[in-house]
Amino acid sequence: MNPNTSPPEGKWTTGICGCFGDVTNSCFTAARNCFMLVYAFGIGACLYTCTYRAKLRALYSLPPKPCGDCCVHHFCFFCALCQEYRELKNRGLDPEGA
Repeated sequence: MNPNTSPPEGKWTTGICGCFGDVTNSCFTAARNCFMLVYAFGIGACLYTCTYRAKLRALYSLPPKPCGDCCVHHFCFFCALCQEYRELKNRGLDPEGA
């Protein structure tokens, strides 16, 4: 994404499957680690992480694509976290807190 242009309001800047083109993304590692929560605690971890997706969507008026937040986190856990990471980066925020 060009740093001189603003991200579109009400649209995701990348698709849900964008993580396949961005495997060096540090969120991929974080998503892998979060997956251990899902493995250890079942659906509870997806319900926990989907609340952050809902907050991000509300903050930037993003559509619930490709489906509801909890469904995205349940069926596409890695991709959802990576998409959210890219979205924050593309909007000029530092998700790593560095």
